[in-house]
Amino acid sequence: MLAYRVIGPDEAGDFALAYPTPGAEHVMTLAGTSPSRALAEQECERLNELQIADRRKAIRDTADRIVDDLPRDERGRPNGR
Repeated sequence: MLAYRVIGPDEAGDFALAYPTPGAEHVMTLAGTSPSRALAEQECERLNELQIADRRKAIRDTADRIVDDLPRDERGRPNGR
């Protein structure tokens, strides 16, 4: 999972949204810029939360596929429930 954070300001006064590059943690990958630290922090928080929501959905989808593969009883429920 990527960990977005704010870097800066740079010479122009802009703040960067960045994350450590997977496999090269000391190298930061820039994902965007903002003239405001507060806006950059809000966007980093939103991007981090979005990843968590996407991961939870993937876990639910995997669990649903596992349940779909279970044998069913006469009422159509997975056996063992």
